[in-house]
Amino acid sequence: GFIGRHLVKRLVSEGAQVESQQMEPVEDLLRYDVVFHLAARVDLSHAPDVAEDCAVSNVLGTQHLLESIAVRPPGVLVYASTQDVYSGGGSVPPWHEEQREFPGSPYGATKLAGEHLCRLSGIPTAIARLSTVYGPGQRPERLIPATIRAFRQREVLDVGHLMQWRDLVYVDDAVEGLLACVRAPGEIVNIGHAEPVTLRSVVERLREVVDLSAPEPRWGALLERGGPSLWASSGWRAREMLGWEPLVALEDGLRRTVEAEAR
Repeated sequence: GFIGRHLVKRLVSEGAQVESQQMEPVEDLLRYDVVFHLAARVDLSHAPDVAEDCAVSNVLGTQHLLESIAVRPPGVLVYASTQDVYSGGGSVPPWHEEQREFPGSPYGATKLAGEHLCRLSGIPTAIARLSTVYGPGQRPERLIPATIRAFRQREVLDVGHLMQWRDLVYVDDAVEGLLACVRAPGEIVNIGHAEPVTLRSVVERLREVVDLSAPEPRWGALLERGGPSLWASSGWRAREMLGWEPLVALEDGLRRTVEAEAR
């Protein structure tokens, strides 16, 4: 997947021995010091088929992995969760790790179930609750790559009003956060930028980076997606416990993404 490719590249650069598994049942998994569990069905919609797909991938898939590695347990399992576990309860951001979880979608509910399965397994597990991760290599239908493509091709981009505030973290920072979680088995840590921006401002900044003469987006042409108007988490625990905080500012991350997509 998107984050996993960047994580593997980072680990290989440090000389680590890496084995990558997809969503299929894991067999004959060797004993490793660390297992990163990033495989998931990611979809925050409430479409009828999404809940079942998320349950199969995010709950049963997690259970299959846990059963596979239980024979030769790793020193640490790092489980990539989501801050959508907070988003449905009406609580006011920034969200803290200690507060009650209340998922905002079937995806968030199944990721929270995966967290509980990891805890019940007895394997030392660090849970990284990721905010919105962006960067080179995202699926083409996601907002940032779709926007870059439209501006490059000088197409009129149909979007909603995009006044939702979201916490965006560059993929390299997210990878460093996952690596830092190796030092925190038994803990839950938010991994985000903790500086939310409107999605509209993201599109506007991309237009400046790609081609300021590209056609203005058609704001309000699409229905808005559901979800909270503000999505933001506290970064206190990651900073104080792990010594981790994001280093890549949004403008720099968007520019890196645009440059990478041009190669």
